[in-house]
Amino acid sequence: MKEAKDITCLVADSSLFCDFAAKLSETYKRVLYFCPPDMGLPKINLSRVGYNLSNLELVTDLFEVKPSEIDMYAFLDVGFGSTAAYIESLGKPVWGSKEGEALELDRVWMKELLADENMPVGRYEVIEGMKALQEYLKKNDNVHVKCNRWRGTLETFSSKEYNDIKTKLKELDRDLGAWSDVMEFIVEDDLPDSIEFGTDLITVDGQYPKSFLSGYEIKDSCYVGVFKAFADLPEPLTRWNTVLAPYLKEFRYRGALSNEIRIGKDLKPYMIDATCRLPSPCNELYQEFYTNIADMVWGAANGVMVEPVPIAKFGAQVIGASSFAEKNWQPVDFPAKLRKHVKMHNACKIGSRYYIIPQSYGLEEIVSVCGWGDTLEAAIEMVKDVAGQVTGYGLSFPCEKFDFAHEQIEASEKIGLGIF
Repeated sequence: MKEAKDITCLVADSSLFCDFAAKLSETYKRVLYFCPPDMGLPKINLSRVGYNLSNLELVTDLFEVKPSEIDMYAFLDVGFGSTAAYIESLGKPVWGSKEGEALELDRVWMKELLADENMPVGRYEVIEGMKALQEYLKKNDNVHVKCNRWRGTLETFSSKEYNDIKTKLKELDRDLGAWSDVMEFIVEDDLPDSIEFGTDLITVDGQYPKSFLSGYEIKDSCYVGVFKAFADLPEPLTRWNTVLAPYLKEFRYRGALSNEIRIGKDLKPYMIDATCRLPSPCNELYQEFYTNIADMVWGAANGVMVEPVPIAKFGAQVIGASSFAEKNWQPVDFPAKLRKHVKMHNACKIGSRYYIIPQSYGLEEIVSVCGWGDTLEAAIEMVKDVAGQVTGYGLSFPCEKFDFAHEQIEASEKIGLGIF
């Protein structure tokens, strides 16, 4: 196996993880970056993501460069599963979930799989059509509405009571058009008085690293994590990983894997969602937190588990948002010395300035600031210091949400699931 510094890698992405590709390009000899273009009447926005980021070379076709010139293909997002599996069948090392992406894209199948494995599964209903969904929500409060695969059309939303989301449903009905009559929705009961926990790691055919980042995400706001041994995590927090290992081996899953587990006082781990791609958070953090990330990716693609080497014990991340960025080119400014702490979605660099390029799906959460330290407090303080130096029109960082993260940590400790 070649050394990482000598390889040529083609990265396929959806535009969200351009900074991860840029990080790899700091080590690999050559990194080609591909975002699938709009077909027929292509727009420039998608094709310019990654422009002038580190040493990335943009390509507009997955096979623009002959496979014989590529040492590894890395698929950073879902949606490439069959393509990734095919390229691997050609004898090329491939990093990614391959057809294991079904664990994320087919939520019902995953729930059925877990039920077959005697894992706890929360109550849910599969509902066809907007009218049926409206009637269900009128009768059922405190639920979460999701769909399979089409996150750009329907991102998960909560319904505490029907009157709160009537306008949301009208908007969704309009966007779906005629398809609203046959769209399938997955409606899950809320799990009150429970704590959300996640493991964020790279798996190789169902193997897991001895130690990795685990922690708590405050939705669309922040993340706090600790580098900890798998064996030292409470069993309910790792049960899903253990049960899924044989399936990951079958899929030849070699890439990033995260989970969202909710656990209450009964200590039953309810799996909410699988992330069979780079997680956001906290891939932005572990780009720098793992000092050997490029070796980890190259090793995994070849079926070799390379143990992560952390820069510190604790990590933290805050997510910056701007509604302006949903439809407009958003400049983001910060001192050059802070670049390793600042990670962006849909980014390019023109001259000396970074821009977030608007995409068809719209995205407010555009930039993350990451920090680390020997204590969690030190990691959070680093984040706050850097975030105060990152500016952009309408851009704000909800650093106050770290207080809620501390509450999650304390609540976990009270039920015997503390990891910090």
